[in-house]
Amino acid sequence: MILTRELTPNLEYLEKLSNIIQKDGLRDPWIIQDRLKQLNRQDDTDVVVFDSYNEKGKCIVYYGVKPDLSVIYAYEFKLGKVLKEYKIENILELDKWKQNFDSVIRYSMITLDDIKNDVLQWVEKYKTRQSRAYKQFIDTLKVYRHYTGQIIVYYKEMNGENKKLKPIVRKYKSISLDDLIEFGKKKSKELWNREFTCKVVFVKAYWNSQLGVYYPHKETIAFSEYMCATMTEDQIYDTMLHEMVHWHLHTSGRNYHDEDFEFIEECLKVGCGLSQSNSARKAYIQYQKSV
Repeated sequence: MILTRELTPNLEYLEKLSNIIQKDGLRDPWIIQDRLKQLNRQDDTDVVVFDSYNEKGKCIVYYGVKPDLSVIYAYEFKLGKVLKEYKIENILELDKWKQNFDSVIRYSMITLDDIKNDVLQWVEKYKTRQSRAYKQFIDTLKVYRHYTGQIIVYYKEMNGENKKLKPIVRKYKSISLDDLIEFGKKKSKELWNREFTCKVVFVKAYWNSQLGVYYPHKETIAFSEYMCATMTEDQIYDTMLHEMVHWHLHTSGRNYHDEDFEFIEECLKVGCGLSQSNSARKAYIQYQKSV
């Protein structure tokens, strides 16, 4: 057999197939392949679709033309997107479910089955009104815990695309960005007599070993929304002060890493906790020996 990309005969027919795939918003490679072959079998054509695969938002179709099927041709087209109004997450209003779930403080242990039952109860009202979307969601729904500890609600869109929701299991009342920024302004003036110019943001990242991070190249303190939900106010404000020490020393041209003696000394001075990483712990032991 010979594979060639130089010639693409029967372009009109291949364009017809690709338009159907694009219109349906199909993204899953196996569903696309099955759909192409199904359409091809239904049509009275000399074209025979052999195979297809997806690559970076494109689909490449391999086909032959009767009577000589020893030559394999390749046809490439861009994959379409599902319209917003046809997405399961919009039809079943899954974002609203997540917002409601995330806002509830859980005083007792919650299991994966509890979470699954909660989302099933939410979508039940769409059972008759949006039966196709409801059935697709129910048939593909899985709730599991990622190796990091993060809970994942997984399902497949109508086009076969994998989708994930990442609910927050909240244990404590949330602290707002305004609260953290106000704390930063107050402490910066009180401890260092300077204006607090550092940016503070919440991020969707799930960090299983830390609550906040200081990014020196952005002069930004980032907090994990997921971790904040599991920490007390005292823990969050202590982390904020710890990250502020990074910011203060960094923007003052001083040593600001967790392992630096100057950083350790400043943390002890302002009364915030130290990093619990192995390297930071070793540095603290060395610091104690030096003073």
